[in-house]
Amino acid sequence: MNLAYSSRIEFISFEHRVASLAWLSSKIEKNVDLELSELRAIRAAGTHRVKGWESESDEALDESVFMLDSDIRQISVNWPPWGAHNRLVDRVLLTGATLSF
Repeated sequence: MNLAYSSRIEFISFEHRVASLAWLSSKIEKNVDLELSELRAIRAAGTHRVKGWESESDEALDESVFMLDSDIRQISVNWPPWGAHNRLVDRVLLTGATLSF
């Protein structure tokens, strides 16, 4: 068995996983931003309010905004929860670096 070839295959597999994580993180981030924009427009227009339940309607919308802007955004950046790959994914996203296959 050629160990040098085997190591290259493992590295290529790792590169594909990192690229996939970077892509997924970017897509989630963009969609969270889009959803937040839509929820803020709904809030400004007041179309989410139910007559007699205005306060509760505002609270429900605020909870959705909070969940998107904190929990979901955080999950997208830190998934999976172990850390080594996150630094590499962050580097790829922040610097615009590319991984060649």
